[in-house]
Amino acid sequence: MVTEQDGDNEERGDKFDGADGLDEETVDEVRWFLEGTLERMGYRVALELSRSGPEAILEIVGDDSSQVIGKKGATLDALQVLCNRVARKYSEDGERGYVLLDANGYRARHEKNLQELASKLGDQAIRERRTITMEPMSPRDRRVVHMALAKFTGVRTQSQGEGSERRLQIIPMSAPRRDGDRPRGGDRGGDRGGDRGGDRGRRQ
Repeated sequence: MVTEQDGDNEERGDKFDGADGLDEETVDEVRWFLEGTLERMGYRVALELSRSGPEAILEIVGDDSSQVIGKKGATLDALQVLCNRVARKYSEDGERGYVLLDANGYRARHEKNLQELASKLGDQAIRERRTITMEPMSPRDRRVVHMALAKFTGVRTQSQGEGSERRLQIIPMSAPRRDGDRPRGGDRGGDRGGDRGGDRGRRQ
């Protein structure tokens, strides 16, 4: 159970909300910008375009594509922010959609690893009856963990901290109370929802 999903809005810092998607002219401008940027960075790569709902997905492929990812996806994320700024510049009023940048399937692999880690840490939080605090992560990664544990019985998630030090916590729910028992479990008052909604509208 999740009582706070800051990532649901927090990670949208480089997105246009909606389901319409970017028009072809806007996507062409983004693609031209990204191709030129990658060339100036010295990477020998190509771009493949696909669409999924509001997403215009630009996949970076080629000999140097793995280098574009950067440490923990930092370079890829930075390029994605720039691509979405270009999209905003050339999009018309009311145009919806956003650019998702990937390289050789990195995001899918990374999200799968995060989901597996979330499940293991959820089990650990319940087994040890204690709050697990993860290392600082990007808004997008926090959202993946939040969503992975959304239907995980026995825990809730919340985020604490600011900026690059913002950390996600996995908190065990209180055990059912029996007559004569004192309440047991993780975090007193933890069902109040943490800092729910505190990151709405934050841009990366």
